[in-house]
Parts: sequence; structure tokens; C-alpha cells
Amino acid sequence: MRKSMSKLKIALPKGRFHNNSLSIVKNNVKDNVFNIEQERKLFFESEDYIFFLLKPSDICSLILNEKVDLGIVPDEWILEHELQHKVSFDKLKKFNWINTRMSLITDSVKNISENDTIVSSYPFITQNYLEQKSSANNRNIYKLSGSIEATIPSFFPFGIDCVESGETIARNNLIELDIIHCNLSLSLIKKNDKNLNLKRMNKLDL
Repeated sequence: MRKSMSKLKIALPKGRFHNNSLSIVKNNVKDNVFNIEQERKLFFESEDYIFFLLKPSDICSLILNEKVDLGIVPDEWILEHELQHKVSFDKLKKFNWINTRMSLITDSVKNISENDTIVSSYPFITQNYLEQKSSANNRNIYKLSGSIEATIPSFFPFGIDCVESGETIARNNLIELDIIHCNLSLSLIKKNDKNLNLKRMNKLDL
């Protein structure tokens, strides 16, 4: 029997992408997947692969540290980690599980002043955006994990976050002042200097 260490270790996003990730597991793991699904299992193994269901925000770090070989990650988290670590990942395949955009959010049309604080779950994307704008001297970035819209304008005048339909923004009387990145979905990535078993890669049913 092959040693598990030789298997490809693949990180899949859980949360809102749980069902999409389970579909990939079902395509590649044939043993009692449906029973496992009912138990909300987060680890699956086959002859060639080990799948882990993980938080999307953690997958890039695990790939960089070579804990896993491959991962399916939302594009915004790939960009955030690339800016943070000054690296690039190899994008092997695109998944249209979702279509979002990264936007500057506020409550009215106004400019960012030097003293304004911008709230975001993506501080490196936010910093990169500010450096490209006239507000380049602004370095007041507050990191918050989710619920960005709830804090504008009561706590912060601006936020940078992913937007899908825009319904949450509209319900909270907010607007998209600028679109920073568009057509964001998910990508299968690996570390750019990582050599993988091509035979197993080609057998992977995505």
C-alpha cells in the first residue's frame, strides 16, 4: 500500500463553498462519502489524495508553508497573501463558484482624507489601493474579520470588502464608491516553486 506521505494534499474551502468542495471530494473519494458528509467530516482520503476542508483565509498560508500541495482559494485571499508575502502563486484552474468584486464602500460620495480610517478584512489589498490613490499618505487601516458594512459609518467612514449582489450594501444605506478588483472567483493554486506529481495532478477530477 502507498504511504500517505506520497499522496497529494489538497485544501478545499469550507463555509459558503462547502457543497462545492464536497462535490470534488465525491469525484475523487469513493468510500462512503455520503455517510461521511452527514458527520460533517473535514478530512477525506483516497489512494492518491488527502482532502482537507479549511477556512478560505488559511489555505494560502498552508500552501506557502508546504503543509498542503494544492488549494482552491478565493481570488481575493490569493491577492492578499501575494501582497503580504511578496510572492506569487501558480494558478492552475479557475472555478466560477461565485463572482464578486472588491469595492471601496462608504455612505456618501466623498474623498478619503489623510486622517480617515479604512476598515477591511484585507489590509494589504487596502494598503496597495491607497498607495495608488491620491490618499497615498493614509495608513490608517483597521483589520476586521467580516461584517464590514455594519461598522460604516458609525465606526469608520470607509471600508474595503468583497461585494457580490450589492444587497447587503443597499440594505445598510451604503454605496460602492470605487471598484478595486472585479470578476473575482476561486482558483486552484500551488506554490510557484513547488514540483508536483503530474500523473496524480492529471487524474484529479475537478
